[in-house]
Amino acid sequence: MNGYSLKDLIYLMERLRDPENGCPWDLKQDFSSIVPHTLEEAYEVADTIERKDWAHLEDEL
Repeated sequence: MNGYSLKDLIYLMERLRDPENGCPWDLKQDFSSIVPHTLEEAYEVADTIERKDWAHLEDEL
């Protein structure tokens, strides 16, 4: 397990979505635009589990 916390994740998200200095890609995303990416990631997790590739499961999650 790494040394990051939920607080670290929230801080990163706030920086990426900052209206003035944030990442342009992150700023234009909304729930509808992330659906395909979310589904793709979920399929990758499911595939890793089905293959019992435990060494790579953490990376997929």
